[in-house]
Amino acid sequence: MGTDEEISALDTSYDNALHRVTNKKELIFLDADDYERCKRYTWRLVRRSATYYAVALVKGREVYLHRYLMGLAYGDPRVVDHINGRGWDCRKANMRITTKAVNNGNVVFSRTSSSGYTGVYPMPNGRFISRIRINGVRCHVGIFDTAEEAARAYDKAARGHRGIATALNFPEEAGDE
Repeated sequence: MGTDEEISALDTSYDNALHRVTNKKELIFLDADDYERCKRYTWRLVRRSATYYAVALVKGREVYLHRYLMGLAYGDPRVVDHINGRGWDCRKANMRITTKAVNNGNVVFSRTSSSGYTGVYPMPNGRFISRIRINGVRCHVGIFDTAEEAARAYDKAARGHRGIATALNFPEEAGDE
């Protein structure tokens, strides 16, 4: 759910948000032109995995706001990717239709992992191996002396295979190559 800090960081105004007041203020961001077709339903935020999504009952079926806005029917295998990772930000500029495999490339890896980086694993000899999954197949990127070198190699491979909308170890360096 959008914290005050996250909300203030977004380039938007409260005019472009659906408001729903419960025991706390919940904001769901969407484009102003989508507000009219969405306001007839009662949207609520539900936690799924690491983020919150807006859900409503539409014709007796639970519907996610992002799928509703992007025109994906029930049973459509495609998914909607929230580019900034915030499921409650349903502005069209923040969403794209993609496959589940591509969307899984956006998952941010836990910093409590043994190496501290996505796609990087320590080896018994003290070096680090970098691997990436491409279409469900684990692919070898390389073996490196440091975890940081392996993480940078992973980032290069991820950008090459998944494009700009992928979780990176060093996102601040994404435009350097």
